[in-house]
Amino acid sequence: MASFLADYGLFLLELLTIAAILVLAALIIVSAAKKQHEPDGMTVENLTKSARQRGEAIRRTLLGRREARRLSKQRKKAESEGEGADKPDRRRLFVLDFKGDIRATATAALREEISAVIEVS
Repeated sequence: MASFLADYGLFLLELLTIAAILVLAALIIVSAAKKQHEPDGMTVENLTKSARQRGEAIRRTLLGRREARRLSKQRKKAESEGEGADKPDRRRLFVLDFKGDIRATATAALREEISAVIEVS
């Protein structure tokens, strides 16, 4: 009976070891797949909507609800009529979040981001 329990214990340890190896392999595969889907660590985000919402919140506070609502309706009406929609010389602001260190080891990534911005401008 003792040898049966010893054999069963060894079987469980082997099974646990195999399961741990499979879980680690799966984690490595998932992390590699995530890295492939990230576009070189660069994300593009349109900040216009959030900036507009913050501006409207400030206007509501400073002007009052009624006046801010009237200005918001005027802005929406002007946008729907196409005022300023197709300006080729429209000003743009690009924000680059540089994550580097004092040794400038991440300058290659910054160089790529700046090149992408210049290409779009």
